[in-house]
Amino acid sequence: MAVRAKKLKAKQQLTDESEAWLQGDEKGAGFFKYSTDDELAALWATHSDRIVAEHVAEYPGSRPARWWQQSAPRIPLGTSPGCYYDGKLPEPRKRLGGTGTPASEVLAYVPTFSYGLPAIWITPWQVKYYGGTAVDIRGNPIGSLVPTDFKGVAIDMSNPPRFESQATYLKRHGLFLAGEERRLRKADWDPETVTNYE
Repeated sequence: MAVRAKKLKAKQQLTDESEAWLQGDEKGAGFFKYSTDDELAALWATHSDRIVAEHVAEYPGSRPARWWQQSAPRIPLGTSPGCYYDGKLPEPRKRLGGTGTPASEVLAYVPTFSYGLPAIWITPWQVKYYGGTAVDIRGNPIGSLVPTDFKGVAIDMSNPPRFESQATYLKRHGLFLAGEERRLRKADWDPETVTNYE
């Protein structure tokens, strides 16, 4: 009973903005979301068990946005040597197939993930621009004047990138809560496709 009372007291001390941040509500978090990384990490550490348990009660086999940002397994240190984010980014979900290139693989973008999936993809326009075939409204070349060996590929809507489900990721890492896996449906294991560009 004392543990429950302590958790209730901790929840009561939260502001609306800090609770909104914990729930992944960027708009509701207001200026609170600009707190220091250390302050946000400490808040998450204090309340993460509750936030995850509430999320899993409604959506088993998945995790809320803040979990992916703060608690998901990290890409191993040394994967991006010399980069400020080396060892700090969440490990993405495994790619299973499909056509499309995350922007960070071929351009100077920091790898960015949303729920374990790459969030920024090469667009058809970038393929033209960096490949030397882009033109302005008058038909004049823009971008690289000489075709390059740009390796980026836009998402093919007939064969979009496919990734393991959140449930598969959680099982692979041994991260299910007690009784969570038993509540999953067959569809929770289906791969997830990416069909939009940032």
